[in-house]
Amino acid sequence: MISGIDLAASPRRPTGIAIGEGERIVYIGEVYGDDEIVYILKSYSVTLCGIDAPLTKDENREADKLLRKYRAMSLKVPGIKKLAERGLKLKEKLEKIGIEVVEVFPTATAKILGIYRKNKIDMLPEIEKFLDVPEGKATEHIIDALLAYYTAYLYSLGECEMVGGEIAVPLSKR
Repeated sequence: MISGIDLAASPRRPTGIAIGEGERIVYIGEVYGDDEIVYILKSYSVTLCGIDAPLTKDENREADKLLRKYRAMSLKVPGIKKLAERGLKLKEKLEKIGIEVVEVFPTATAKILGIYRKNKIDMLPEIEKFLDVPEGKATEHIIDALLAYYTAYLYSLGECEMVGGEIAVPLSKR
């Protein structure tokens, strides 16, 4: 199983999760704490997880500069730095239980796939053209989690490039 996570900088804010196999999503939801995230991923036997959060402490990394055209933000922004700290801690927890973790950037994925909409909920019909998504309440966090999932899925197929050696983005439209 593969997972996509739209990680919030604070556990007091919702984190979106999508879990699936191939083009079929089996779970979507919002959670809060890291232990809850780990529990859900373990219970679905996830082996690969795409996380929408910086997984580095490097404030001047090349990947952020290369993805600036997709509105990537530097770790010099306090909120992004806080998100990176949480992302690194979660990555460590997931790797300890055998889950491979890759950093993803859903906005870049949506733009590369040609489905980007300013209102994220408006992307759901486009996402449903390539993913079988269960019925449920679509939130912005779930939309980003679905895009994070799809990026991780494409990564598993070798259909991503690693921008700056750090962030997986689709090679092109599928």
